[in-house]
Amino acid sequence: DATLTWNTANDSFNFSHALTTTSATGAILTLESSDTTLGENEVVGQIDFYANDSSTNSTGNKAFIKAYSETSGGNKVGLDFATSGSTSATGIVAMTINSSQNVGIGATVPDAKLRIDQDANSVALKVTGGGSGVNIAEFKRDVGATASVNIHASGGEPQITFADSNTFSLGVNTNTFEIADNAAIGTNTRFAIDNAGAVTIGGSLDSGAITSSGNLNLTSATPIIDLIANANNDSTIRLRENGTGIVGAELIYDGGANQFQFKIGNNSANTAFTIARDTGQTTFAQNTIFSGTINSGALGVT
Repeated sequence: DATLTWNTANDSFNFSHALTTTSATGAILTLESSDTTLGENEVVGQIDFYANDSSTNSTGNKAFIKAYSETSGGNKVGLDFATSGSTSATGIVAMTINSSQNVGIGATVPDAKLRIDQDANSVALKVTGGGSGVNIAEFKRDVGATASVNIHASGGEPQITFADSNTFSLGVNTNTFEIADNAAIGTNTRFAIDNAGAVTIGGSLDSGAITSSGNLNLTSATPIIDLIANANNDSTIRLRENGTGIVGAELIYDGGANQFQFKIGNNSANTAFTIARDTGQTTFAQNTIFSGTINSGALGVT
């Protein structure tokens, strides 16, 4: 049979067996403080979990749930959840929910909806999952504007996606770090650095593969600018004013015709002269001074 005794040491009842309550409308356990002058950090109610094992630090109040008054008067009440390890004789607060409904893990005065304070040399937050590449974590603004930052591993590649009116993703694609104009890396790549340090910047010529408001400086003992196009395509260096159209000059290597071209013009570039790649033959046009052909060792004017 169960026995009920009064513990004068801490003014509490002791039950020698499990206590079970039943109710058709839901059982309620009520802990009520009769203190009419509650002070700051005073206990409103508490449930203690005692152990009586004979091993070290295995006897006494090893865990508890405590309601406490945050302010004098008791109009703000928070909850502490305490546990204890093998090195502690009593429960130590592990998690707090304050009157602002902020949750603190390792932080007894949480200043955010979730505050984690991990001073030990170990992981503070670990999230696993993400099956089929779905988001492992989502951070969304849905008040006043709509935007999100999502962490996922689509295609098995770790990445972060930034979604607004446009969506960009950045992450590691096998051996390459990428920034993509897409909901996942690997498509519409705009910037990439591989594990050898090679840098690729995407974009069309007209939109500007590299845009800078200042100078672009390349420093090396033997600096080289290498423009590589696909077979039979053009590589172009364009010098122009800020604005629409082609205003200035272009130096082009025409992969289809195997020749170098120098063009000048306003809004539309016109060929000034060409140099054949294999023969060095130079052809002038536009009748600026003359038109004709310079062959090796001779000047022909027509």
